[in-house]
Amino acid sequence: MRGRNTLSPFNAVALALGLAFLYLPIVILVIYSFNASRLVTVWGGWSLRWYI
Repeated sequence: MRGRNTLSPFNAVALALGLAFLYLPIVILVIYSFNASRLVTVWGGWSLRWYI
């Protein structure tokens, strides 16, 4: 016998929050890796300096 394959609204929100909790830090690190400044906390504009 097969169960339902749909998510309840609560489960969908919990899943979205869980995935955001896991992937948002990775996205932030990728964005900050293009920072032109030597300091992480100060945004110095976009740059490929650290990749070249």
